[in-house]
Amino acid sequence: MNSRPFAVAALAAAVALAAAGCANVQTTNRFGAAVGGKELSPRDSIVVENSGFYLFGVVPLVSGSIVNPGGSTLFNNTVTLENNLRLLEAEAAKKGPFVLDGISSVEDSSSAWSIGIVSRKTVTTSASVYDADRTPSPPAP
Repeated sequence: MNSRPFAVAALAAAVALAAAGCANVQTTNRFGAAVGGKELSPRDSIVVENSGFYLFGVVPLVSGSIVNPGGSTLFNNTVTLENNLRLLEAEAAKKGPFVLDGISSVEDSSSAWSIGIVSRKTVTTSASVYDADRTPSPPAP
């Protein structure tokens, strides 16, 4: 029996898993114009997404690197709300003092494709960023 096809398939699966865990930070500052001479739009809108693969939903195999967004880390659980908030705050701080508003987070897990042996977990967190001296007005009652 030739074990070469099995070895090639195992190597391809390992490479796919290693490339799959990733932490991404996306920022945009394209909003509407100022109204009445005062900027009402946020300075930026930031979305942080971190995902990873887990053995039996517990043991981390590969996940996004919070030290090097866009990279991955092996056997380290970095897919958490706390890590996403750290990345979001670090990105917001690049342009000076800030206030975050409208923070939202969603966690998604799936393992149906692997019958529960390997699962994928993704945490997505977003917020609007305002300059510290231009905070959003509270909503009217």
